[in-house]
Amino acid sequence: MGNDKGSSPVHQGVHAGLHQGNRLGMGGSDFLFLTVGCHNQSELDLLPPVIHRLAGRFPALHPSVKLIPFKSMANLLEEERIHVMFGFQQDDQKKPIGIFHELARTPLVCVCSTGHPYAGRTCLNVDELKGPMVLGEPHRLPPSVLQSQIRVSSSCHPSELFFVDTYESILALVRAGLGYSLLPFYRLLHSACTTKG
Repeated sequence: MGNDKGSSPVHQGVHAGLHQGNRLGMGGSDFLFLTVGCHNQSELDLLPPVIHRLAGRFPALHPSVKLIPFKSMANLLEEERIHVMFGFQQDDQKKPIGIFHELARTPLVCVCSTGHPYAGRTCLNVDELKGPMVLGEPHRLPPSVLQSQIRVSSSCHPSELFFVDTYESILALVRAGLGYSLLPFYRLLHSACTTKG
C-alpha cells in the first residue's frame, strides 16, 4: 500500500444533523436515542470505543447503527431519520450536509494483497498504477475516491476491471489477489489487507 500521489487527502469525519438538538433527546421516554449511519465495516469498527464512551457519559443512551450507501445516508440525515453519520467532506460540495466535524485527513491509498507487486511500497504515483483493478459501486464511495478510481481505471483493458457492489467486496477480491484498488486509508482495513506502508 502507499499514498496515491497526485490526489489530495480525503477529509474524513462525522456529519451531525443541523437540528440535532431537536432530534437527539429523550423523546418522551427514559431513553436517549442516537442513530448512527455507517457506510461499511471499517466505519463500524470505529464505533465501539465511541459508543462505550458515550454510554459511560449518558447511561440512558440507546444507540442504533445503520449500514447505508453514501448517497442515501445524506438524505436520511437531512430528513432527520439518523442523527450522525460518518462521511467525507468535499471541497466542491454545494450544499453542506449537516454540521461536519473533521476526525482525520485520510490519505487515498493503493490497497493490494501481500503478494502484489505494489505491496510494501510506501509511495505510488497514480501514473505508475497499471494492471487489474477492483472498482466499487459509485454510490458506495466518496466522490473523490470514485474520481481517482475512474482516472486510473481508464487506462485499463476491460478484462482487467472487476466491478463489485460493496466496500467489503472490494477487499475480498483484493485479498484474493485479483487486483488492487484505491480507497481511503482505514488503519484496521490496511493492517488486515496489505503490508504496512
